[in-house]
Amino acid sequence: MTNHLSISYNDRTLFHLLRHFSMVNENAIQCLIDRGYSQALIDENLQIPGSKFHDFFATDIKSLMLQCATIKETTSLRQNGYLHISYEYEPLKFPKGIGTIGVISLEALKSLTSSQPVLKKNRGHLLLHTTVSELPTTNTLTLVLKEQQSSNFLITAFPGPTALPLPSTKFSTEFNETCKLFWEQHVFLSLP
Repeated sequence: MTNHLSISYNDRTLFHLLRHFSMVNENAIQCLIDRGYSQALIDENLQIPGSKFHDFFATDIKSLMLQCATIKETTSLRQNGYLHISYEYEPLKFPKGIGTIGVISLEALKSLTSSQPVLKKNRGHLLLHTTVSELPTTNTLTLVLKEQQSSNFLITAFPGPTALPLPSTKFSTEFNETCKLFWEQHVFLSLP
């Protein structure tokens, strides 16, 4: 369980996680502003399409960590030097899910009413995007951690199952190809 793990993070982690919150509380926003992030940049990152936690589930990293402390992890795997931990929350406790899924496989997309996927620039990559009438919800949460001796450093967290990172020249050629293949078979969802 992560409540036995020591997890650390910094303002860059919080800034990255803006894209995974539907709303961020005032303390988190003030923390970022105090560290030199502009309100415009914060707002822009909150608007990035992707999987987002419902505001009743978490509005910053602290509230997210509190949610992780209440439940036992369901799966964990190591991939490319990172530990991926997933949690499954009780549908009875969160009947509307813990968040929305903003990325889905092209295969799973067939079960949703959507527009034809189109390639759009997203964080420097041409990736598939589509609009759906309603974003699917999930009760799965994934944490991605960099294991360190004193504590595990939080890289990212999002509602939904483990996904691969966007391709990067920082990765080995083999892992980068695996990431490219993953993103060729997945699509970002957004509302009209």
